[in-house]
Amino acid sequence: MAGSFSKESPLVNYFNSQDEKLKELVDDIGTDNWKEVAGHFSDRTDVQCLHRWQKVLNPELVKGPWTKEVREPENKNLIHTCTLTLDINKGSQTC
Repeated sequence: MAGSFSKESPLVNYFNSQDEKLKELVDDIGTDNWKEVAGHFSDRTDVQCLHRWQKVLNPELVKGPWTKEVREPENKNLIHTCTLTLDINKGSQTC
């Protein structure tokens, strides 16, 4: 398959090492100065670092199915609002 790579691929190792470096930099610098964080990478912008942290690496992210509490009838409106937001933003989670 064109464009695919295995877990042993040098490209995967490269991304994994960049992720580890980004985690260390966030521990050291924090999340208030993405330009400074990006300055430690030769091929990443501040926006790319911010996006990778917020959407993939941040340990506070909750990934997985909706929780039971969110699925309760009194919270159905929240699910509907989030679903509409996801549809409008083509997958960008803002709820």
